[in-house]
Parts: sequence; structure tokens; C-alpha cells
Amino acid sequence: MTRCYAPLELRGRLISRLVLNVTGWNKLVLLDFDRVFLFPRSAVGVEWFERELTAYRARAETGLGIVPRLLGCWEDPETYPFPFAAVTRLHGQVPAEPEALIEQLGRTIACWHEVEPPRLAGARPPRHLDAAHHRWLRRALDPATSADAAPRPRICWAGPDVPRCGRTCWPAPPSSGRSWSTATYTTVSCWPSAGG
Repeated sequence: MTRCYAPLELRGRLISRLVLNVTGWNKLVLLDFDRVFLFPRSAVGVEWFERELTAYRARAETGLGIVPRLLGCWEDPETYPFPFAAVTRLHGQVPAEPEALIEQLGRTIACWHEVEPPRLAGARPPRHLDAAHHRWLRRALDPATSADAAPRPRICWAGPDVPRCGRTCWPAPPSSGRSWSTATYTTVSCWPSAGG
């Protein structure tokens, strides 16, 4: 993060032309005609915000004109308690018939996939995404590990005089061919519980 105390960039703007947007989950946004000022909502969001600034810097190397450029970042407790930044504003409009643009959008996105992504030194998920369910999701989405990410069901009997297998058990869906019941017994699929 660039440490500079130059929020005069913000203070020199005509307040009457700034538009405040508070609809985002992670940031507060001040819109000016040619730039957008970005403010993390809370201390919890600072790490995510700094990752976003790193991504802006890395994307600048790709030369994609559709990506906003980072104009500056500041730390000034007199202006805001957390770091904040400014990026170029990309003006747009809501088309009357957005479905007419789907093909063009698809071609554009296909071009983005041809851009070699820049390397980010020390890249890792932010701390709040390093939870067990997020690690599982990354394994499930990675073609090299997705087959091992899904738990394998075990079939067991459950009934009034037969204890369950000690795992979390749900009746298998009828379409699976494993679910049937009599008056007293039901075949259920048992998935490993959190404890194994």
C-alpha cells in the first residue's frame, strides 16, 4: 500500500457533484465525473480492500481498457480511519434490451480468457475465506482434486431396533435406487459427519 498523505485530491472536489453509493457489501463509494473513490466499510474489510488494490495494479499490466485504473491510494486518519483509493470511472448505461448484447458480451469475455493473468507474489485467499467449507469448495472446483472433494455415501439400515451407523444419515432420494422402506426399516445414505 502506498503511504502518502494527499487526500487533498478528495478535499478539492466539489462536494455537490460527488454521489455517495452505499449499496456495496464491502465498500463505500463516492462517484465523481472522472473517478471513483473507494472506502472499505470496516476494519474487517481492509485486507480484502488491499487485495483489490493489488489486483488493480496487476490488471493494469494486461492493457484491458475495460478495467478501471488505480489512480492513487491514501492513508489519512483525518479523512477516513482506513486506507482508501481512487480509480478511473468507466461510464456506462443500462441498455433498453440487454439480451441483444449477450453475443457481443460472450465474445468479449472469451477474449479476456486469452489474456495471461499476471503473477501475484504471495497470493492467497484472505483470512476470512480460509475456513473449512471454503477449502472444500476450492478442492471441489479444481479439476485435479474435484473427484476427492465429494464424500462417498455409505448404505446402512436404520430402524426401531437397529441403531444408526453413528454418522449423519438421510433417506436416499428415490431416484438413486437406494431408497425403499418397509413398515419398520429404511435404507438410508450415510454421509461422513464432521467428526469422521
